[in-house]
Amino acid sequence: MTSRDRPLVFDRWPKLAESVPWMPLAETPTAVERCDALEPYTQHKEHDVDLWMKRDDLASPMYGGNKVRRYEFLFAKARAQGATALYTLGGLASTQATATAVHGRAQGFDVNLVLYNQAVTAFAREALCINAAVGANMIRAHNFVTGALRLWRELRRAPRGSAFLIEPGASSARANLGYIDAMLELAAQVDAGECPRPDAILVPAGSSGTLAAIALSLRLLQWNTEAIGVRIAPWIATNKITIGHRVRSTARFLVGRGGADPASFEGARWSVLQGFIGPGYGEPTPEAIEGAAVWKTLTGATGEVTYTGKQLAALRALVREPRFRGKTLLLWNTLSTPRPIVGPHARSLVPRAFDSVFEGPVVADSSSASGS
Repeated sequence: MTSRDRPLVFDRWPKLAESVPWMPLAETPTAVERCDALEPYTQHKEHDVDLWMKRDDLASPMYGGNKVRRYEFLFAKARAQGATALYTLGGLASTQATATAVHGRAQGFDVNLVLYNQAVTAFAREALCINAAVGANMIRAHNFVTGALRLWRELRRAPRGSAFLIEPGASSARANLGYIDAMLELAAQVDAGECPRPDAILVPAGSSGTLAAIALSLRLLQWNTEAIGVRIAPWIATNKITIGHRVRSTARFLVGRGGADPASFEGARWSVLQGFIGPGYGEPTPEAIEGAAVWKTLTGATGEVTYTGKQLAALRALVREPRFRGKTLLLWNTLSTPRPIVGPHARSLVPRAFDSVFEGPVVADSSSASGS
């Protein structure tokens, strides 16, 4: 993998380069590889499913995952506007918050994270320690609503012109260019014979920017491939209306800023799998706990129950469906494998408002699952 001089979307739509700032953060192309390591878990060979993985977990040696490509466009806009501080909202274990902290601080931004309560796992504790160790400012909130209000107040207090808001999930139309770019990258890998064209692509779906960008790209590429999201957020945040908005706003951005043909995006399709979220956002389920443990075995990095544990639980169910017999399924890996190594001192850097997160037992997660 290497850092590149310009994204593929600029080659596809040269007009974009004239008005859309960009900076290299990801090391691409990320590998796409057959995922035989999951065979004991999915038993996919029994069902004749060819399983592959897109390794966006390795998009950066500092902190990978599906936010790095997005931040190539968002951080560049922040810098072009003269902003010096980044602000965002997420749960205690938010990988978006941690990606903002790690990459934002590396680029010289002040980083402000408003974090609302969710189930306390070992992964959440690790995330808070990483955020603190890299120098992010963390503010605790009770829930999403109170967090949004606190974020609004923090933005109002910031010096004029200094603050740049990254919306929860970093799934704005501009940010979604990162995953249009990723799909163009995958298409080049398919054309080069590095992997077969998938019959379905499976991703976690919260704010759903990744799912929306993949759905648009499949239509653009004229692939007869299913874009499948696994709902991991409350229905009010992840539904046909919200995902449709992501799809349409991203298409409008490409048409307006890049001069793309509107007809090339018509009929974009996606589906969302229900039944895997459990009691709520970030809440563990037995299937997610098992999936998170398998993720750790697969990548060597601690799994988590909010996104990838539920993504793997859905995958296990999908490979047993008769419609996928003889088909190729691509699992998009959106959880970072590389993570900053923090010592015991990092806990002392976490604000006192988060003390209760480190008190008492954690809920079951990959670290407490058997075999992890």
